[in-house]
Amino acid sequence: MAIQVTTQVPTVTQLTSLLATSGLHRRQEPERLAKMLANADAMITAWDGDALVGMVRALTDHADVLYVSDLAVAQAYWRQGIGRQLLAGLAQVVEPDLNWVLLASPLAKDYYQHVGFTPHPRGFIKLAKTD
Repeated sequence: MAIQVTTQVPTVTQLTSLLATSGLHRRQEPERLAKMLANADAMITAWDGDALVGMVRALTDHADVLYVSDLAVAQAYWRQGIGRQLLAGLAQVVEPDLNWVLLASPLAKDYYQHVGFTPHPRGFIKLAKTD
């Protein structure tokens, strides 16, 4: 079956399953995931039938910056171009002249240069405190 790339928003259960199979480590409390889904400015998903196999989620001010907050593809679907398709789908639903930024997970840090991103030496991060 061909992978379908859409703007369909997954359920929290579907997102939890994708996170577990993608290697993307996220805090996975259901309430947190529900807020992530509800408050994204843009989201593109990839489906193999009824199974969520990929997702890109972004936040933007619609004027200057787009922050790619998540790009996840189930490991069984890696190296099939799904990440590229998700990013291309995202580009179709946001303003064309935004500056895209992201923080890569350690597992994906080398991937982003292959899809058009450039490393930037002036990035900073302040992580939330967790118990």
